[in-house]
Amino acid sequence: MSTDGTRLSPHFLLREFACPCGCVTTPMAVEALTALCIHVLEPLRADVGVALHIHSGYRCLAYNRKCGGAKNSQHMLGTAADVRCERPHEVTYAAAKRIQTRRGRGGVGKYDRFTHVDNRKGKASWQG
Repeated sequence: MSTDGTRLSPHFLLREFACPCGCVTTPMAVEALTALCIHVLEPLRADVGVALHIHSGYRCLAYNRKCGGAKNSQHMLGTAADVRCERPHEVTYAAAKRIQTRRGRGGVGKYDRFTHVDNRKGKASWQG
């Protein structure tokens, strides 16, 4: 699928989530990314009050291996994004945790340079 200006939600475009290797994002991943945007990223953006920048979105298997991603990374399914914004990192992480609690699902990870959010069926949180 093309990574042009396809809109996934009001504030996010497909090209923001493209795999860095340049591979084609699968239709199944696009569907999952759309759900991620609508249910996680749009509420997160509203909570922090500023634009979110996608540090990492969809990853194919080869790129996920190359960058040292987890063996069963949510990124390979299109259900995860690593984000950062102009607000302090702790603000983004706290907002993501509130959304996870409210929804009763999803993953939230706190890293030095970004916050990981995902739309997994269970709940998980960590600091890495």
